[in-house]
Amino acid sequence: MVQRLFLLSILLSLAAGLFVAVGCDKLITQVNNNTVYDSTLGQDCKRCHGDDDRIIRLPQAQWANSRHASSDLIEATIEINGQGYVTSDCGKRCHTSEGFRRYTAGDSTSGVTQPSVIDCFTCHLPHTGNYGDWTMDTLRGDRETTDLGNFVHYSAGASNMCAVCHQARHIPVFGTTPGTIKLDTIGADGPHSSAQANVMVGSGGTRFDATAITNSHNSVNDSLKDGCLACHYGTGRGYDFGEHTFKLKDRNTQEEYVANCNVTGCHNGLTLITHLVDELKFPRLDSIHVLGDSLRNLLMAFPILTGADSDTTEFFKDSVVPSDAAKILFNYLLYKKDGSHGVHNTKYTLALLKESVARWDSVPRAAINLSANRTCFATSVEFQNQSLGAVANSTWDFGDGTTPEQVTGAGSTTHSYAKAGSFLVSLSITGSAGNASRSTTITIDTIPDAQFVMSADEVFVDSTVTFTDQSTRSPNSWSWDFGDGVGTSAVQNPQYVYTAVGLYEVRLIAGNDCGVDTLLDTISVVLAPPSVLGRK
Repeated sequence: MVQRLFLLSILLSLAAGLFVAVGCDKLITQVNNNTVYDSTLGQDCKRCHGDDDRIIRLPQAQWANSRHASSDLIEATIEINGQGYVTSDCGKRCHTSEGFRRYTAGDSTSGVTQPSVIDCFTCHLPHTGNYGDWTMDTLRGDRETTDLGNFVHYSAGASNMCAVCHQARHIPVFGTTPGTIKLDTIGADGPHSSAQANVMVGSGGTRFDATAITNSHNSVNDSLKDGCLACHYGTGRGYDFGEHTFKLKDRNTQEEYVANCNVTGCHNGLTLITHLVDELKFPRLDSIHVLGDSLRNLLMAFPILTGADSDTTEFFKDSVVPSDAAKILFNYLLYKKDGSHGVHNTKYTLALLKESVARWDSVPRAAINLSANRTCFATSVEFQNQSLGAVANSTWDFGDGTTPEQVTGAGSTTHSYAKAGSFLVSLSITGSAGNASRSTTITIDTIPDAQFVMSADEVFVDSTVTFTDQSTRSPNSWSWDFGDGVGTSAVQNPQYVYTAVGLYEVRLIAGNDCGVDTLLDTISVVLAPPSVLGRK
């Protein structure tokens, strides 16, 4: 409400300034600040600022019902992959009126400190040029083409101004050599929101098929010569749809406005539509829906998408993935960030998703299975290569300093370790769709080294002796023989009482799955002296 009153006050001030302060015969142009005189008492001004000012009131009310008027453009905090951004700080060029005006004038947007929302004068220059030629159709961002980056341009009449903002902010240049890609290089959130211009001209994504595609929504004819505006502006319905609302669907009521679609040269006659995304009449749109869901599930299972957001577009930006997996992710994000469910360019969107789903089968995904995760030295271990995708070569690094072994395809191998310890086994695979790797740990055991100590080497008859195991190399069984022909034990740290005098040989056999080791020691058992026995 405050924004509407603010804009209305601007318009009223302009009218008052022209008719009262300056006078109908004395005017100052916006571009050159030259005073000019109108002998017709402001007849040109009255075309817009007359008693019937519907030419201003209707667009203003429509604008107030558009997303351009939303304070979220400059005040919202959005979270991208766990990091928060204030929209007016990170997107001054397109989220603020001042930023857009500076950008189209060739100035830096960094000086914007008190931003306001996109309003009428962000796009329109009604008082620019020579007096008598003033018109609401003079656009600030008017241009022959709009640069979309990577030598791609959008050219569709008045909507070229729309494409200044409604385009991908980041289009990565992927190499042709298969390898790996860290996902933070494709943009914090991929192409960013509002990638419509790229999709309209069929660019930005990676095609895995060279078959050419034409977009009927981007063809140059009388109905579509202004691109986006043909549908989103076109004719309107009051303050609710079309024209300066640029809306074709009410997000609250879900009501749709399709009048701009059902015009001569477009969806008239047999192709008359009743829904913006008419999957029954246009099977391609249904296929796009199904393929988009399938691709989402594949990217989540990898996992590349986090699944933490309702739109399912957040991804693990620190992940390093096969090169074609990164391209497929960007194709998916381009489809999602366009927001039209394929309507803006049905053939191109369908091709991106269909080719991406088919290409996914070639993306290498490394997987290892060991015949044993723990075994003994000098034992042959089978390293099973269970990788998926198109794998040309595999390299096994066993982590013990031996030369890595290369095998063709997704080949398995065997290896024996000559020493005990824990080793990091790595499998690296290469293929036409990129490279991948996986690691796992294997523990190699050897026979124990039997060691023990006694609480004393010489003890009295009938006293208790404690035997403490100090064996190394992971024993898991103990066999004690106390040497008197009577006593044995299978516990790790036993106690024993000798009942007769003598010199006894104690034996410990420490064992594990790899074998046993034996250690012998002697203990002397003697009579206690008389004083100890209580005699004098």
